Amino acid sequence: RMFVLRSDVTFEIVTDTFVHLGVSGPDAVKELGGLLGEVPGSVDDVLRSDECTVIRVAGIHPRFEIYGPLGCAKRLWQGLNVRCAPVGEPAWGLLEVMAGIPVVHAETVEAFVPQMANLQLVGGVSFKKGCYPGQEVVARMQYLGKLKRRMYLVRIADEPPAAPGTGIFSADDPDQEAGRIVEARPHPDGGQVALAVIQIAAADRGDLHLGAADGPLLEFMELPYPVTLGKD
Repeated sequence: RMFVLRSDVTFEIVTDTFVHLGVSGPDAVKELGGLLGEVPGSVDDVLRSDECTVIRVAGIHPRFEIYGPLGCAKRLWQGLNVRCAPVGEPAWGLLEVMAGIPVVHAETVEAFVPQMANLQLVGGVSFKKGCYPGQEVVARMQYLGKLKRRMYLVRIADEPPAAPGTGIFSADDPDQEAGRIVEARPHPDGGQVALAVIQIAAADRGDLHLGAADGPLLEFMELPYPVTLGKD
């Protein structure tokens, strides 16, 4: 509430009264649209329907977050459960990783500036409005600095998933940490998929390993959005 200055808004904790659902898949638009009549057309679009708020989010397939009271959520759940399979939070977390959307955990707080985690590429930070702690540093990096680390999508054959903040090391320099895991999730085909902030020079050289210079090898994958460093 301390950040509400002149805006005519109020904040209310709705954890006990709202249900949060996620819907994703190749047919998500058809299935969800059949129940609601329509769905948000573009990423970050919002639609209010039947007391529920539906937000379209980025993903490798159409993906939606739904917030609303229990009655609305139950009706949607029952309708979707005809041709859609309920899954747990780990599956949604995997979709977040595959979409290149970072999550900051206690282990990685203050470990990265926003540009290192590609937040400027996914609408996670604005350079045109607002003031916030650290804004000067973030703006200086955007317009004057040269980014030496950025976030990559990687596949690792090892299991279980690495904890946030786990170090990444290069075979060329085994004593110096080359990066850190942002988020890792198990993959249904085995191993894990992770987002990792890594030194750009080290990533270009390759031969990077999890946990130690002789640890499991990182295999680089393509992010689902273009990476343009620009003036970063």
